[in-house]
Amino acid sequence: QRLVRWAMGRYEHAGLRVPPIDVHFNPDVTGCYGHLGSELRGRIDICVVLVSEIARDALLHEMGHAWVDANVSATTREQFMGMRGLQVWNDPGVIWDERASEHAAETLAWALGHRYLAPGIPDHAPERLTAAFGLLTGVPLPHPGNVDA
Repeated sequence: QRLVRWAMGRYEHAGLRVPPIDVHFNPDVTGCYGHLGSELRGRIDICVVLVSEIARDALLHEMGHAWVDANVSATTREQFMGMRGLQVWNDPGVIWDERASEHAAETLAWALGHRYLAPGIPDHAPERLTAAFGLLTGVPLPHPGNVDA
């Protein structure tokens, strides 16, 4: 519960309203389709058993998918794909780091987190991620230390 409250606080501090979500924690990656987390229609599964930077990042990332689904227009998605040099939003036939939806979630996780972990996408220089965050959200990049966990 503390981890979820922390993540919600990170979004709220940045001025981003979190859509309705239902978070579940699983003891292994089978609950997340072999990944650290998954999000589908507001249900978030996190498959990291210890509270850590990895768990924080996974939760912010999966919340990012829900936030983008609820808040980012088709026009902004197209602009984001152009900015990131990507061809598809979310095609399971395309590798993970070439999907714009994953770039968007990684951008939000990086921007709203402590920024200790480098995003798992190519072209993740801070200035590029800052511009991407601004395009997606319309708000300035928050300071990474403003909300503690």
